[in-house]
Formats: sequence, C-alpha cells, structure tokens
Amino acid sequence: MNDQEIQQAWAAQSCRLLKSALKLKGISYRELSLRLQRLGIDESESNLSSKINRGRFSAAFMLQVFHAIGMKHISVVEPDEALRAQLKKE
Repeated sequence: MNDQEIQQAWAAQSCRLLKSALKLKGISYRELSLRLQRLGIDESESNLSSKINRGRFSAAFMLQVFHAIGMKHISVVEPDEALRAQLKKE
C-alpha cells in the first residue's frame, strides 16, 4: 500500500466509526445538524453527509459529533486486513 492508500483506508475507518455511532443512536444527518447547531456548530445536513462519507474530518469534529449525540464511550474498530498488514510492516 502506498501512502495515499493508507490514508484512504484510515479515512474509511473513520467514516465507519461515525456512521455506526449515528446508527447506534438512531440519529440522522438532519438531527445531527440540529444538535450541532445547539452547540454553536453550523453544519448543514448535506455538508455533514459529504464530510462523514469522505471520512475526511478533524478529531475535533469527531468529538463534537460524539458529544452532540450523547456518546459517552466508543469502541474503536480494528483496521481492515489490508491496513493491518501495512501497519505490521512499519
């Protein structure tokens, strides 16, 4: 795997983590947008969808989302097989 593929794999992991948290809490992008607005964070439903599906967002954004949806604990998923193999090489 080259550097770009590694970054894409981690982005995909981030995407899955946030999506699974939203699904677990039963929260749509629309509801997330409203909850973030209450925290003073202006993100439209479509912007949230794009940002999360790309998996390109800051750690601060991820923490904001977890706070907005009431996540007290998270379980970080294991990297997929290809990413694990690459990480073992380094």
